Amino acid sequence: MVEKRSTGWAGRRGEDSTKSNQTNTPRRKDERPSRSLYKPVVSIASVYSTIVVLVWQLWTGKPHMVRPMPIDKPGQDSSFTELRRPELLIRTQETQSASQSAIGKSAARSKAVIAEIMPRMSKNKITDAPHDRTGGPFEATGDHLHVAWGWTYQAASGLVGDQRQQEATSGLVPRLFEERGSSLGWQSVFEVLLTSGDKVTAKDCSLLKRRPLQASQEEGFLLIGGEAIELQCPLGLYVQWTAALLRMAAGAEVLRIRFFYDTNQADFTVMSLTLWDFDSTLMAACGNKQSQPLEHFDCFGASGEVDGSPLIHVGRGLWVALEHPRAAHGLRSNGTRMVAELRDASPGIPYFASAGITGPIGATAEESIFLLRRHFHAYLQKVRASPPRTFLHFATWYDLRRHPCVDSSPLGLPHCSAAKALNEQHVLQRIDEIVEQLSGRGVALSGAVLDDGWDDAGLPWHLNRENFPGGLSSIAKAAEAEGVSLGVWMSPWGGFGEGGKRRVKIGASMGLEYQGESATSLHFSGPRYFDWFFNATFQLLRSGVTFFKFDGFGSGLKAGGAGEYSKDVDLLLFMIQELRLQKEIRASGVTGTWPSPWWLCTVDFVWRGGPDLGRKGAGSPRQQWMTFRDAMVFEVFRRARLFPLSSLSLGGLVWSRAEEPGAYLNSFDLEDFTQEVQSLMFTMYQELQIQPSLLAPASWDTLAAYVNLSHRHAAVLADSHWLGGDPSRGEVYGYAAFECPPCVGLLLWRNPSAEAQNVTFTLRSALALPQAWPGGAVGGRWQVKQISGQQAGCRRNFTSGFFVSPLPGDFDRD
Repeated sequence: MVEKRSTGWAGRRGEDSTKSNQTNTPRRKDERPSRSLYKPVVSIASVYSTIVVLVWQLWTGKPHMVRPMPIDKPGQDSSFTELRRPELLIRTQETQSASQSAIGKSAARSKAVIAEIMPRMSKNKITDAPHDRTGGPFEATGDHLHVAWGWTYQAASGLVGDQRQQEATSGLVPRLFEERGSSLGWQSVFEVLLTSGDKVTAKDCSLLKRRPLQASQEEGFLLIGGEAIELQCPLGLYVQWTAALLRMAAGAEVLRIRFFYDTNQADFTVMSLTLWDFDSTLMAACGNKQSQPLEHFDCFGASGEVDGSPLIHVGRGLWVALEHPRAAHGLRSNGTRMVAELRDASPGIPYFASAGITGPIGATAEESIFLLRRHFHAYLQKVRASPPRTFLHFATWYDLRRHPCVDSSPLGLPHCSAAKALNEQHVLQRIDEIVEQLSGRGVALSGAVLDDGWDDAGLPWHLNRENFPGGLSSIAKAAEAEGVSLGVWMSPWGGFGEGGKRRVKIGASMGLEYQGESATSLHFSGPRYFDWFFNATFQLLRSGVTFFKFDGFGSGLKAGGAGEYSKDVDLLLFMIQELRLQKEIRASGVTGTWPSPWWLCTVDFVWRGGPDLGRKGAGSPRQQWMTFRDAMVFEVFRRARLFPLSSLSLGGLVWSRAEEPGAYLNSFDLEDFTQEVQSLMFTMYQELQIQPSLLAPASWDTLAAYVNLSHRHAAVLADSHWLGGDPSRGEVYGYAAFECPPCVGLLLWRNPSAEAQNVTFTLRSALALPQAWPGGAVGGRWQVKQISGQQAGCRRNFTSGFFVSPLPGDFDRD
């Protein structure tokens, strides 16, 4: 067996460890490696040690079928006219607001696209089928899934008066849901439970129209077959139910459902909507092990602890989900039914659900976990709001403030004078400086985000004209000339600290709704405040803003779900979707989000959780900061195993002497800088919370080198996943990613402890490559190259033998 040993970096306090590794060891004989997958033994000498490794495939007998990622397009120009001053637009409850009008238009628009079962489909292939009111069953068969539905009472010709008239078809019921020949006991097509206690199910409804979805080859998936059905249900309920069997490019098969309802009843309020209902006795439910099915091969349970975590069965390669971050998945009716449901579902909004199955099941639990995660992520990439893409941007928070030293926190106050005023001049100067430094090194800055302090202190969420006399449109145009998009930070709560208190106080005096008796925060779902906020975002959009960072809503920092703030969360989702209909944008959800993968159907990035800054473990303040930040990422991994880590917002590169970092992270060693940059490489959300003047030429060189590496391998890094243990416990950990084509993998290992540690792994397990994954998993030859840290080596055993990498090796078995 070939083994690989890397000494890693010896930091400022790691000299002794370095000397211990500088022994005279004989070189490994020049011979071909044994037929085994590398099992590297990585030794990381001290707390300052990080190793980044690149591997690539020399050949493979089976190419990957997934097409390359779409090229990131620049933001589109806006042709909107300017809005009137929003402070004049507070409306009475009797007058329809702009947001209420948008909700109505959205409902009409959603009703018109009943057959659009997947985003970005070629519409000409799915809208020309004729309507049908007959009651024949529908059936679709794939390689792994077999589904069917039909009617309890089918259409027939009967004599009505003096004319022949077709009788109504009613009672939509599931007929079959089989995976690899095994039934899951599909119980009900849908169920709507009202607050009145009334219940409406699909079998209570009558058919209005139905049309088949024509088979079509789309980018990344094949639509095998499906139906779009319109129903008239009791209690004045109108329903659109669309279902399609899809085969994804990587081999998974998915039944995806679209559900839309509307009603003419004013008092029609939904308590819960159920879109999946299976017989749990046929599915081997995990019971009290339900929250940890990844550790249990043979049971069905939730993939995470947070709301919106899909149900999964590792052994059978299945996932089941209602695709909403608030969705609840679990057992009902004394454990006999496995359901996916959503409380407080609103009319006029399309809701989606999916049940998917991987290709061939892995021989081991580990292989099956790899396969399930990869197939789920391949599906998620097709249904999310936009394809995963890197976003390198400058954020003003730790450099520019509204009034330095006025709104500073107690922690940041001693260093507040290091900040500059957040104004038009300084923003343009920072953009120019960063673009100049990066462009000369082959890197393009994608965005610049105005954090807290850009708005008028006396008019929440509307521009401070004193600091920005030319308006945001002038900054957006200047930034666009440099290839940079403009973004803003906004808080549905009203914000934090002194600035947040001021917005809440002023908003309350304007008649905007607020939370609590003493107005601790603004109430996002209050009709007047939501209308105000909605108008403000659209004015910003029309001024050239194309990135929105929403920070502070719902249950706050430790949210695992919406709790009592379901309406706030749903309105935020709705507003972002409306913004996306106007222009191509990016959006990030910060405090108030939780790591459900279904957030990504609306936003591009989700906060890692925890406070902005913190320290944990050993080493310099900077090393402790990295350990703290990655401990928060580990919590995401632990709480939500199917959330893609590449879509997390980690907090960015924090390199500033101003405000909180000046007090909390007061260490500016180049080695620390390099490792902080390296550790951000495995996320697409690349935030530069920096003071550009603090970066020496060597720092800019390092930043450019690793940003270029990450952008060159963006398709690879979309697969970023966790390696190793818990940073907060001093355990070695890291990130890995793989994609084929280009059949390349990246690994990063970090030791948060002051003591040297070894970690043993196989490339297959580190890259999470099951045998059944297409492209590079079977029979390949591989090259290994270390791209950071001290020169790595490979040796046969733990006592002797060094061989300098790169070294080819077989990949097909341990």
